[in-house]
Amino acid sequence: MIGKFRHRVILQTATIARSARGAEEMTWTDTATVYADIRTVGGQEQVLASQLEVATLLHTITIRYRTGIVPKMRLKWGARVFSIEAVIEQDNRMRSLVLMCTELVGVNRVL
Repeated sequence: MIGKFRHRVILQTATIARSARGAEEMTWTDTATVYADIRTVGGQEQVLASQLEVATLLHTITIRYRTGIVPKMRLKWGARVFSIEAVIEQDNRMRSLVLMCTELVGVNRVL
């Protein structure tokens, strides 16, 4: 099972901070570094405002069990960012967590 978790990812938590002008800004704070199994399970493309094409990839990311992970968090793997949509503890044995995640690939082109 150790070989399955071969990708090193950073678990991040959103925090609200004040800018120099007093405005609230959301920043991401590193919470933990964990090893994960990342699998792409699907995707879709959307056209926004008849001009921009955005691709969203769907992933299942499996990590060793740990407490405190909620859907408001995200994972970062290199330059890639995965938003956690759901946290599933599948076998009720507290061995691993399956994180259902989305990845916004970006604005690709103008139509």
